[in-house]
Amino acid sequence: MSDVLIIDDDRPTRAAIRAALENAGFDVGEAENGRVALDALEAGASPDLLLLDLDMPVMDGYELLEHLRENPRLVGLPVVVVSAFEYDGRLLRSQGYVKKPLRADQVVAIARTWSRGRARA
Repeated sequence: MSDVLIIDDDRPTRAAIRAALENAGFDVGEAENGRVALDALEAGASPDLLLLDLDMPVMDGYELLEHLRENPRLVGLPVVVVSAFEYDGRLLRSQGYVKKPLRADQVVAIARTWSRGRARA
Protein backbone atom coordinates (compact mmCIF):
# COMPACT_ATOMS: atom_id res chain seq x y z
CA MET A 1 0.00 0.00 0.00
CA SER A 2 1.34 3.43 -0.87
CA ASP A 3 1.27 6.39 1.47
CA VAL A 4 1.16 8.79 -1.48
CA LEU A 5 -0.15 8.32 -5.02
CA ILE A 6 1.36 10.74 -7.56
CA ILE A 7 -0.96 11.37 -10.50
CA ASP A 8 0.84 13.26 -13.24
CA ASP A 9 1.40 12.60 -16.93
CA ASP A 10 4.92 14.04 -16.84
CA ARG A 11 7.37 11.23 -16.05
CA PRO A 12 10.23 13.52 -14.88
CA THR A 13 7.86 15.30 -12.49
CA ARG A 14 6.66 11.99 -11.07
CA ALA A 15 10.26 10.81 -10.70
CA ALA A 16 11.33 13.96 -8.85
CA ILE A 17 8.36 13.84 -6.47
CA ARG A 18 8.85 10.10 -5.92
CA ALA A 19 12.55 10.57 -5.09
CA ALA A 20 11.82 13.31 -2.55
CA LEU A 21 9.10 11.27 -0.86
CA GLU A 22 10.99 7.99 -0.85
CA ASN A 23 14.05 9.73 0.63
CA ALA A 24 11.76 10.88 3.45
CA GLY A 25 10.52 7.33 4.01
CA PHE A 26 7.20 7.35 2.19
CA ASP A 27 5.89 4.48 0.11
CA VAL A 28 4.94 5.98 -3.25
CA GLY A 29 2.72 4.88 -6.12
CA GLU A 30 2.34 6.50 -9.52
CA ALA A 31 -0.35 6.93 -12.15
CA GLU A 32 0.12 8.68 -15.48
CA ASN A 33 -3.46 9.98 -15.66
CA GLY A 34 -6.71 10.13 -13.75
CA ARG A 35 -8.13 6.97 -15.35
CA VAL A 36 -5.18 4.84 -14.20
CA ALA A 37 -5.46 6.33 -10.71
CA LEU A 38 -9.22 5.82 -10.50
CA ASP A 39 -8.91 2.21 -11.65
CA ALA A 40 -6.31 1.55 -8.94
CA LEU A 41 -8.42 3.24 -6.26
CA GLU A 42 -11.58 1.40 -7.28
CA ALA A 43 -9.59 -1.86 -7.19
CA GLY A 44 -8.77 -1.21 -3.54
CA ALA A 45 -5.64 0.95 -3.41
CA SER A 46 -5.88 3.18 -0.35
CA PRO A 47 -3.13 5.80 -0.19
CA ASP A 48 -3.17 8.46 2.51
CA LEU A 49 -2.81 11.22 -0.04
CA LEU A 50 -3.17 11.93 -3.74
CA LEU A 51 -0.85 14.48 -5.35
CA LEU A 52 -2.85 15.43 -8.42
CA ASP A 53 -1.87 17.25 -11.60
CA LEU A 54 -4.74 18.86 -13.52
CA ASP A 55 -3.71 18.82 -17.18
CA MET A 56 -3.47 15.17 -18.28
CA PRO A 57 -4.71 13.10 -21.19
CA VAL A 58 -7.43 10.41 -20.90
CA MET A 59 -8.87 11.77 -17.62
CA ASP A 60 -7.70 15.11 -16.24
CA GLY A 61 -7.48 16.12 -12.61
CA TYR A 62 -10.82 17.92 -12.58
CA GLU A 63 -12.60 14.80 -13.83
CA LEU A 64 -10.83 12.62 -11.28
CA LEU A 65 -11.84 14.96 -8.45
CA GLU A 66 -15.47 14.64 -9.52
CA HIS A 67 -15.28 10.85 -9.60
CA LEU A 68 -13.64 10.76 -6.17
CA ARG A 69 -16.31 12.95 -4.65
CA GLU A 70 -19.11 10.84 -6.13
CA ASN A 71 -17.77 7.57 -4.69
CA PRO A 72 -18.69 7.09 -1.01
CA ARG A 73 -15.55 5.03 -0.36
CA LEU A 74 -13.22 7.64 -1.89
CA VAL A 75 -14.94 10.90 -0.96
CA GLY A 76 -12.75 11.48 2.11
CA LEU A 77 -9.44 10.76 0.40
CA PRO A 78 -7.14 13.80 0.79
CA VAL A 79 -6.11 15.39 -2.50
CA VAL A 80 -3.53 18.12 -2.96
CA VAL A 81 -3.41 19.59 -6.44
CA VAL A 82 0.10 20.13 -7.81
CA SER A 83 -0.22 22.08 -11.03
CA ALA A 84 1.17 24.82 -13.23
CA PHE A 85 -2.43 26.05 -13.66
CA GLU A 86 -3.63 28.93 -11.55
CA TYR A 87 -5.93 28.07 -8.66
CA ASP A 88 -9.62 28.34 -9.48
CA GLY A 89 -12.93 27.66 -7.79
CA ARG A 90 -13.23 24.16 -9.24
CA LEU A 91 -10.46 23.08 -6.88
CA LEU A 92 -12.56 23.65 -3.77
CA ARG A 93 -12.98 19.90 -3.58
CA SER A 94 -9.27 19.45 -2.88
CA GLN A 95 -7.46 19.89 0.42
CA GLY A 96 -4.78 22.11 -1.03
CA TYR A 97 -3.04 23.53 -4.03
CA VAL A 98 0.67 23.91 -4.79
CA LYS A 99 1.94 25.64 -7.90
CA LYS A 100 4.61 23.89 -9.99
CA PRO A 101 7.51 23.76 -9.94
CA LEU A 102 7.75 22.67 -6.33
CA ARG A 103 10.69 21.95 -4.11
CA ALA A 104 11.45 18.61 -2.49
CA ASP A 105 10.91 20.04 1.00
CA GLN A 106 7.44 21.28 -0.03
CA VAL A 107 6.42 17.82 -1.22
CA VAL A 108 7.67 16.16 1.94
CA ALA A 109 5.91 18.71 4.17
CA ILE A 110 2.64 18.16 2.33
CA ALA A 111 2.92 14.40 2.61
CA ARG A 112 3.76 14.58 6.31
CA THR A 113 0.72 16.78 6.89
CA TRP A 114 -1.66 14.30 5.26
CA SER A 115 -0.05 10.91 5.92
CA ARG A 116 -1.08 8.67 8.74
CA GLY A 117 2.43 8.72 10.11
CA ARG A 118 3.81 5.64 8.38
CA ALA A 119 6.86 7.39 6.93
CA ARG A 120 10.15 7.69 8.81
CA ALA A 121 10.62 10.97 10.59
